[in-house]
Amino acid sequence: MPPTAPAVWTRLDILHSHGGERWVRWFGDHVVATLQREQTGRLLAERFGALEFYFRLRVADGALHYEQTGTALCLGPWRVPLPRRMAPRVSAQEAPTGRDRTHVLVSVTMPMAGFLISYEGGMELQAPGSR
Repeated sequence: MPPTAPAVWTRLDILHSHGGERWVRWFGDHVVATLQREQTGRLLAERFGALEFYFRLRVADGALHYEQTGTALCLGPWRVPLPRRMAPRVSAQEAPTGRDRTHVLVSVTMPMAGFLISYEGGMELQAPGSR
């Protein structure tokens, strides 16, 4: 995880990969990469290391909400569902704030440990190669 900071330069690169998308988030010099793909039941699966999170996407009040429906431990091709009381909890939403701009809010907590990480801010869409 990136170190705590009041503000840091960020970037998100989305690349097509293995039947899904690889999301590469840059927080300063620190990189957090996940693999997102469609999961059975019209869910979004997001893999981070050995954990896979499942989300139902819902639009409310003009924002896209990621409602976590489950978490699994990935062991090779096998997925072992984690009980809710043991799994990290992700709360995420994004809302448009103008043409080619969106505001994101992500928070991750862990039962019995509490807060792990959060980040919030605006993103602006840029065409590939325009950086």
